[in-house]
Amino acid sequence: AETEAELDPGIGTGAFAGGCKNGAMSEGDETDCPPEMFSWEYDAENGLIYFINSDVYLNCCGFHSIYLYDRSVDQSTVFEIVEIDRPATPDDPQGDYGAYGRCKCMCPFDFGISVPFGSSPTAIDVILSRRITDAGNVNSEIWSGEIDLSQGNGSFFITDNFWCE
Repeated sequence: AETEAELDPGIGTGAFAGGCKNGAMSEGDETDCPPEMFSWEYDAENGLIYFINSDVYLNCCGFHSIYLYDRSVDQSTVFEIVEIDRPATPDDPQGDYGAYGRCKCMCPFDFGISVPFGSSPTAIDVILSRRITDAGNVNSEIWSGEIDLSQGNGSFFITDNFWCE
């Protein structure tokens, strides 16, 4: 079955899903464990909004992608950002740790995407969702809220890294 992203790649540009940042973690590791943070920056000069979700802890052996969709209603600007995590397959261009399927470890990953936005600074609504394809294959809302672009930038705490507890 095709996913929404395969049917509609969205309006985002400059999408990236980084690799494992600090090596595989097993539960209880005492390594640096920053919380997941969702950040944004409005570049009025170039008419772009940049979104970065950092330190997203996912299974080490996965293939990651990110998409952005315009869900605006009437005069309200609403963007939904969807992060996708699925098991790596032999057809993928890369696989962390050279494995397919899933591994018994977690890694912190960064996701980022931008969207053209030529309007004057205003408040917009953002929904951050995540889809783990082998855990129900549905978008789960991670965060939602209003962003005041006149502030220029900002960040929001999403969750602590429970793998370090």
